[in-house]
Amino acid sequence: MKQKLRYILLGVILTLICIYIGTLVKIEILTHNHKNELIDVCKENTMVGDDFDFFKVLDYSECDFARVYLISGGKYATTGNVFTLGYEDGEWYEVS
Repeated sequence: MKQKLRYILLGVILTLICIYIGTLVKIEILTHNHKNELIDVCKENTMVGDDFDFFKVLDYSECDFARVYLISGGKYATTGNVFTLGYEDGEWYEVS
């Protein structure tokens, strides 16, 4: 009985680890594929301009919307923001 419970618990833990790793891989692939088209919108709509340390594309829907995570490093503080971008008339714009 204890052996069966161990296998079930191990299976649940391995499943959660696989889901977590899959999410990280998805984010890296989206960032690699779409960073160049989305980075300019974030530069235009933030006060940090070109001065950010971390940029990741969290979600992307072809010509519909995208969610981007941006961390800007300052001299004294680091802030992170999630931007929701929309796509209309051939251009990306900030929704929120």
